Amino acid sequence: MSRNIEEAFIKMSNRITEERISNSKILEHVLQNPIVYGSEVQFMHVTSKSFLKADISCSDSDKSAYKFELSDEFSAKMVFKICPKYNVRQEGEPVQFGDQILIHSPKLDCYVNFSMNAALDMDIEVDIPEETPLISKPFEHRKLDRRSKRYEAHISQFRDCVWKIYHYGSHKTEDSMVVRGGDIIKLKHTEIEAYLAADVGMQSHEPEIYGRIYYGNYPEENDCINTLWEVEILNYQDRGGNCEILNDQKEFQQIRLRHLLTGKVMDYGGVTIDDETWRVPVLSKRGSTDNGYAVVFHGFANNPKKELFFNTAYSIGFRIADDMSPKFGELNPIEEINYRYITMHMDKDYSQMESVNTARKNSGISTESVVNQPETIKMFKPLKESEFTTKKRLFIVESLEPSAEHAFVIQKVDSQRQSDISFLASSLPSLLHFRDMLKANKERMYYTWEGLVKVASVLKQLIFFIHKLTTKFLDHDPATFEGIN
Repeated sequence: MSRNIEEAFIKMSNRITEERISNSKILEHVLQNPIVYGSEVQFMHVTSKSFLKADISCSDSDKSAYKFELSDEFSAKMVFKICPKYNVRQEGEPVQFGDQILIHSPKLDCYVNFSMNAALDMDIEVDIPEETPLISKPFEHRKLDRRSKRYEAHISQFRDCVWKIYHYGSHKTEDSMVVRGGDIIKLKHTEIEAYLAADVGMQSHEPEIYGRIYYGNYPEENDCINTLWEVEILNYQDRGGNCEILNDQKEFQQIRLRHLLTGKVMDYGGVTIDDETWRVPVLSKRGSTDNGYAVVFHGFANNPKKELFFNTAYSIGFRIADDMSPKFGELNPIEEINYRYITMHMDKDYSQMESVNTARKNSGISTESVVNQPETIKMFKPLKESEFTTKKRLFIVESLEPSAEHAFVIQKVDSQRQSDISFLASSLPSLLHFRDMLKANKERMYYTWEGLVKVASVLKQLIFFIHKLTTKFLDHDPATFEGIN
């Protein structure tokens, strides 16, 4: 009996794979074709490869509407029609960026809308009583931009909601070697083969960047999520386009690197080691949504290319004012602007550092007063570092000529891993919100039934995700499920 189930499961999995390949070929065939009003289209989420679907279930935000959600199960409910809002556009005309459109579901004969009566539950701040004891300092995960609000979309018969389509980026093939905005990358130092990683010190609570070298016996431990960075283009008109590091005048173009786990951007600050003040790369403390300072990538080819490429070495630097600046890191219009690049400290690493004073460039503290601060801030030193078979090399920012000796190779994170990370990142806010609600309400619970169902659904998907299973053909109880042999 169990063998028959296993064979049926394998057959179903093969059919799913074949169906996905067939659908991908159809999508490739229609690429670059203009979309016109009246076209029937599908909306695919790029990272998860899932499609938007009009479901017949009741919406959580509006009881008179249907659900609008992502799904992997292909059906006619995934097909939508783009309609013009005003008669100035007619069916058959190309849809222009910025046009006001309606999104119609032919299957349900309804339109995509959303309600602004209530924001998403997970975005509502929960006041946790101060007397709640903390076992340890909670890690500051990536947060929603405070200038943004999220509302749940749904399908209804009203035509009130008008949408606009903006350009993000052109289609990207899996084998493309050009780095684009939104890509997740790893940066590996060419000489010491250390990955550029970041943590928040559990003792000092200071965000720090260092070189991570794993020398243990488990290869999977060499791949750590704190070594992942998200590339951001400063041009808001083409955020998902190719990353250009040189403009037409061969001047450096700035790119922002955002730490994927914490959501903080790479910045630079000051650190005093043995009475010497150094610049070091750090994570910005100005908040997870602030822009911070951008970086430049310097290539070494005789004829440097404009775009940023994977599997290519670059020196990474900051645009910094002259060292004679009265305050560390502040720009003055009359000062000479130059570039300083990230390199490793030849003599020091974190295992040798006992107590280190730090000064943030944002705080306005001069380099002369760093040593005389009344409160000493200790940079992160892990306890019993040798037990983790990991070395932490100290990186500094110096005035030097860009060379392969101080360079980092840009490594690509495959699409499947990006999809897995995005799934976990989308699950985390719901669970953290549920945890905060538990802390804030000891005596009574005022959760809605719909909210509890959402949390249970997230936990169920996480359990099946760990076992690498889909719920399309399986109907197991996640509380007792232990995998398939």
